[in-house]
Amino acid sequence: LALDVGQGKMYWADGNASKIQRANLDGRQVETLVSVVDVDQNLRSPVTFGTDNPVWTFFLGFRSPFETEDNSMHPVGIALDVGQGKMYWTDENWDMILRANLDGSQAEPLVTTGLKRPVVSLGSSLAGQIANRNDVDYFEVQVREAGVLTVYSTGSLDIRGTLENSDGSYMETDDDGGDGRNFRIERTVGAGTYYVKVGGVGSRTGDYTVHATFRGGG
Repeated sequence: LALDVGQGKMYWADGNASKIQRANLDGRQVETLVSVVDVDQNLRSPVTFGTDNPVWTFFLGFRSPFETEDNSMHPVGIALDVGQGKMYWTDENWDMILRANLDGSQAEPLVTTGLKRPVVSLGSSLAGQIANRNDVDYFEVQVREAGVLTVYSTGSLDIRGTLENSDGSYMETDDDGGDGRNFRIERTVGAGTYYVKVGGVGSRTGDYTVHATFRGGG
């Protein structure tokens, strides 16, 4: 949430609805400023970003190189530069930082490379946090040989984990297969890169830890 007190407006990113919206500070006059259609019109697909990335060409003119089962916008976090009339946000599905005018016009990508996902080394763990009901975290796991990969969470937070392969394709999801309300996924895999998508269940927020272990010869 970001405030433009001078104009009496509040702005927010809704990842579930794939929109950036604003309203008066009393909650009235809700407006959709940026949506799938708006970005498509401004980017004029197809678009190629950088030499290290694939050509991103789907209904928005580009797609995340880590394509998931949901290819829509997933804006998270928002910041305002009221003096320059701009708003900035991060999109978790596309791994980008974008901006637009405060009225939602001229939406454009600013940072399209270098937004790396944290790597969980085999036999180690990383801490994470679900800050709001729309928050989704991604972790990278690198496997050097065929075997059994196990990824799981610890902590008191009720979260759901999804394992994806190197191109973001769905492999498996678990909710409460671990201790308490934690997820646990055990899967026979080949050598390669995998991603763990972590999200809260319902509106629950808080801290958690993701672990990755591996048993060769699977």
